[in-house]
Amino acid sequence: MDTAARTFDRSLVVALFRAKLLACLHDYDAAEAECRRALAVDNPDDPAAHEIPLGSAIGEEYDDMVSSLRKQLCDLQKKLVLLAVHDWASMESEKQSQILSVSIDELREHYSKIDQIAANTVSEARRFSKAHGSWCFWICPQSSGQCAGKKFLDTASLLEHLRNKHPDDLWVNLKSFLDTKLCGKFKTENASQDGYSCHDEVLQFQSIDGMIELVLNLPPGGMKSETLSEMRRRKCSELAEILDRIKKKLRACPKDLSSSEFDQVRFEMQDLWLKFTELSVFDYREAVVPLARMYQWKELKKRISEDGSIIAAWSIDDIFGDVPDASEEKNVSAEHASLDEKVGHQTGENKVTNKSDNLKA
Repeated sequence: MDTAARTFDRSLVVALFRAKLLACLHDYDAAEAECRRALAVDNPDDPAAHEIPLGSAIGEEYDDMVSSLRKQLCDLQKKLVLLAVHDWASMESEKQSQILSVSIDELREHYSKIDQIAANTVSEARRFSKAHGSWCFWICPQSSGQCAGKKFLDTASLLEHLRNKHPDDLWVNLKSFLDTKLCGKFKTENASQDGYSCHDEVLQFQSIDGMIELVLNLPPGGMKSETLSEMRRRKCSELAEILDRIKKKLRACPKDLSSSEFDQVRFEMQDLWLKFTELSVFDYREAVVPLARMYQWKELKKRISEDGSIIAAWSIDDIFGDVPDASEEKNVSAEHASLDEKVGHQTGENKVTNKSDNLKA
């Protein structure tokens, strides 16, 4: 079957059959990967030429058959997510804790084997965190030249850098508009984030909800690792827009400092500066946490494959037949009832629906 898949790598029919076969063999990770690969294929081969079995591609026209097969690939992905949710609900708390806890070292080791960009991201984040006791720093809005790699640990250092290295009347004039507190040395906080915390280089998640949300919203081809340089350039582009708005406000500022118009402009300038400093924060966790979530997802699928008690509930008929109704499954904890509804998401649309009816194909 692998040979056929390589030979007909643009066939959605072959891809769907192979993904279902892998799922029946309990290789859920490979099954999902095949679904995502197939969904990312543009202009696939004519399904009518590869029907396995006959009649599997519904529709008379090419577009109709392709649409039908893509829906079936999405439905199979939904089955895999449902399987994960139900397996999690019946898993021993000790096993749950193992999956919810992800060390930076194991994350780096995992990605060093499959994705060097992701591995480099984790390594750089770890080095910075160990050196400064923080995951965050501020960046200069200049994305090239000597400023490309500079990191500032507080807003005062950033403002001083901007005044000295990028001389502009903007920075001199701006300071007169800002409250002294806004020019202070605000440092980033390492308080627990929503859904997880990080201590001693270990990410501790509270639940798998964030992981499921991430998986449901992945693009058809799966998550693509973004380099830290690319993330930085994207931020710098947004920062440049805010700076342009600040400059326009300064040029249009009323001369009368006692006027209500001046107070209004001053308020708007302070608000823009706060947005600028907030956006200037580069938080390594924004890059590391999604990688950790995807690692969790891989580990959970691995546990499912090894768990014979759950496998018994998912037969060949389940995989090759209709998508099961989550409401008919037993032993689902109340904690994940809402997740069962969210699995109605159609991969590729980048949205999650709360209509449980969509769990049915």
